[in-house]
Amino acid sequence: APYLYGASLATYTGAVGVRLGGALGDVRQVHPAAYVGSGTPDTRLELGAWAADADVILAPAQIHAVRTALGGLGPYAFVGIGTQGVRRVPLAPRESGPAWSYGGGLAQPLLGALFLETEARYRMPIVNDGVQPPAGFGRAWEYRVGLALRFSGRDERSDRDGARGEHSLRRGRRRGGGGRDRAREPR
Repeated sequence: APYLYGASLATYTGAVGVRLGGALGDVRQVHPAAYVGSGTPDTRLELGAWAADADVILAPAQIHAVRTALGGLGPYAFVGIGTQGVRRVPLAPRESGPAWSYGGGLAQPLLGALFLETEARYRMPIVNDGVQPPAGFGRAWEYRVGLALRFSGRDERSDRDGARGEHSLRRGRRRGGGGRDRAREPR
């Protein structure tokens, strides 16, 4: 089983998120048979294995109060659909098939926006109209370890201040203004 190296992009609304990801592995340099012995040093890179997934994630630690209660740890669960593929030997035909999967993971903050993530995914090939997946595409666990860089469109402290500011703004208008109209515009 080759090691795969990949990336993903996720977005959350509260504790629910959507993630798109992919991974590539076993990249090798091959010499097509048509050019061997012709004096042309033609080589190309060939991809030996790949996977791509679209997941729906449930991550309670995306909610600040839950994350604080868990000491910063971020457990999550997911379910998704995707594809996996392999080229078993150089220049052989590609074999691929759809799969669905589920699993869970844990995110541990390291420094600021940098997190260490571990994940286990149980991948199951989809049998479509009785067509069996290629040999070797069985039910199996996959494990992932990686670094995550998390970006946020909002600062939680700003959100809390903004909520207080809106409340102050409403009170200030009822009282006729004064120094309480300093609330920021909602984002």
